[in-house]
Amino acid sequence: MPEPGRSKELGVAGVICACLMVCLALVSSCEKLPVAPETVINELDTSHPGFIQPVTTIDSAPAPTIAVPTATFSWHGNSSVALFSYRIDSSAWSGWTAGTGVTITYLDDGPHAFSVRGEHRNQVTVEAQPPVRNFTVSAVAAPAVIFQPRLLSVDSGAAFSYEIRTLGVTSLFASRLIVSYDPLIAAIDSVSPGGFLAGNGGSVLPPFVKIDNVTGTVEVDLVVVGGTPKGVSGGGVIAVLWCRSLRPGVCDFSFDASSAALRDTSNAAIVIHDIVNGRLIVR
Repeated sequence: MPEPGRSKELGVAGVICACLMVCLALVSSCEKLPVAPETVINELDTSHPGFIQPVTTIDSAPAPTIAVPTATFSWHGNSSVALFSYRIDSSAWSGWTAGTGVTITYLDDGPHAFSVRGEHRNQVTVEAQPPVRNFTVSAVAAPAVIFQPRLLSVDSGAAFSYEIRTLGVTSLFASRLIVSYDPLIAAIDSVSPGGFLAGNGGSVLPPFVKIDNVTGTVEVDLVVVGGTPKGVSGGGVIAVLWCRSLRPGVCDFSFDASSAALRDTSNAAIVIHDIVNGRLIVR
């Protein structure tokens, strides 16, 4: 027969043992319980419900009408945007860049539209509806003689044409223009009269043209005869230079302002307020 003290010790030990067994059973059952998978958010996955589309905001842009051929823009993107690309009018989009601003030069007179888009950090998703800012350049005072466009870009070895226009003339019937250019970058093959001078139904006499691809100069004299009225008014193309690009570089087509002349039907000089030269970029 166990001693009374010994029985008490055995009873306590039994209780402790039973408690341990219960705890082990609970631990074992917990290990068998299913564990919810960890939620992983992939910000680059377009199919994920939390995917954020790239959005660009234009912060600054020119006034609706500007009197200079230069416009500056700045922008920013949301947290999804890594790079930006921009364009003016219907020109090709620029290369992708981390820059958040640009100044565009050599803008022609008239309406323009600037847009910029963002590319997502996944390097795949491009902004679907880029913001657009519309503005108008009114930098040339008539009467004027201009190259159109102000800035022309061509590939090396390409044939191209460059238009000479008048703006805001009255009763124009004759013109004389001398243009200089870099003969290492471009060559002029021929010159043809534009359609504006014959806009009154008259005929443009065969133009006097002197091309010098050694010094880089071309002289063009044009006269319209017949037609009603005798001269033409308004603006349009008076001559087209047919050219070739020779090698990569920048070539300015510049009017000789001292010799540029427009004449009306009374042979009086038409005062030329603005002369706009052209710039050729050969890629």
